[in-house]
Amino acid sequence: MKKYTAICLTLALISSTALSACAQTTASVNTSSPSQLQASQTIKSTNSIATPLSTTSTYSSINSKHLKFDAGVKQFFGTDVDSTLSKIEPLLISAGRAEKAYKTQFISYGEPLEPNVAWSIVHTLLNTYEYKNSEVSQKSDGTLVVTAKGMKEIFSTAFIDFSGEIPKIPSDYDDMITLDKNGNYNISRSDGDELDFQLKNITISKANSATDPTQSATIIMDVLSSEGDKLTTVAVEVRHNINSTFLYSIQSVEIINDEE
Repeated sequence: MKKYTAICLTLALISSTALSACAQTTASVNTSSPSQLQASQTIKSTNSIATPLSTTSTYSSINSKHLKFDAGVKQFFGTDVDSTLSKIEPLLISAGRAEKAYKTQFISYGEPLEPNVAWSIVHTLLNTYEYKNSEVSQKSDGTLVVTAKGMKEIFSTAFIDFSGEIPKIPSDYDDMITLDKNGNYNISRSDGDELDFQLKNITISKANSATDPTQSATIIMDVLSSEGDKLTTVAVEVRHNINSTFLYSIQSVEIINDEE
């Protein structure tokens, strides 16, 4: 596996951890190394996995076209929509990368989680967007060790209405995610395609009331190659979730226009 130098956008997460936001350059996404849920974006493959993250902005590039938001979007996300979207960026990019890879409609409620997409999202949250709490530790070689309790917390943060049953690790992740004799998840670092994301539109579902907990927002993004070629378009649907570190969780992900 190649080892990556990562660039980090530290996000302000709303749980017990306060994080800061960094600024500049592109929204290329890949892999990195740990701390709280921070946004780390990889652009070059040079240094080792344990190298501290350098800083740059990503969300400003995702919305470089300065999409204007209507009243419904502002009501759902708050008046400063850009600020809120920057905080949930790890969910959006992790979901976008997973859907680009697997092209399988993903629904996180009412049925078991599709394991390839679910683990792809979780692996990116851990591998690219750093997550650290008392249930996550790091070995000297950069491998993350996550307890079963910690992994359930991450799944609960990522997916709305998570049942509590962690899906079986799919064969695609045999060399990246393993269970040890203590039931801990060992997460190895890995690289991936360098992708850029461009915010295209946001739609809000119809609410049954002003406080309808099932109301959702669908964030539509073009997925671009590092050269700027459009590869596909993904739709990431999120809902409010007071139990999520982000206060939002993924409800569904799907390809809406595949041009590969």
